[in-house]
Amino acid sequence: MLDYINIIIKSIFVENMIFAYFLGMCSYLAISKTVKTSVGMGAAVIFVAAVGFGMLPGVLALGLHSIGMVGKFFAEAIEHAHPSPIEAAEAVGGTKVQVIFHGIIPQVLPQFGDVTMYRWEYNFRQSTVMGMVGAGGIGTELVGSLRILDYEQVSAILIVILASVTIVDGLSNILRRRL
Repeated sequence: MLDYINIIIKSIFVENMIFAYFLGMCSYLAISKTVKTSVGMGAAVIFVAAVGFGMLPGVLALGLHSIGMVGKFFAEAIEHAHPSPIEAAEAVGGTKVQVIFHGIIPQVLPQFGDVTMYRWEYNFRQSTVMGMVGAGGIGTELVGSLRILDYEQVSAILIVILASVTIVDGLSNILRRRL
């Protein structure tokens, strides 16, 4: 879809291809960034409407958003596993389960850990934003404090969020180095 928009914009400004290319790329980037950010928020709003306010819609929205990405990256890691260990496990008469445990999993475990850490960081940050649309968590407290103009509590909440995100990032970096 975005490629079609890019082609249409390029064909309109065919005389100046550099300008057309620049304009097409800008439109592509703007639309793709908007779609990426609005998917999670849209899901959160839909789940809030479906199941009400609280933490459940936030968990459902983050889970829905994460399942697709994690599944895609896990499948790509398995697909790009080197065939030699798999063939070696099959050559010595290993069952399908043994081939998976001894030929595939050792190769893809570092990628699985990396993707898992990334999604953990992302979900941790995004949970604050989800709370702002009524999906529970510390974002709900932040919005409530902003509404009553309690800036001392707003500052405290922001400091807690910043400290928590910093700790999660640090822990994730430590775990990634060990993988």
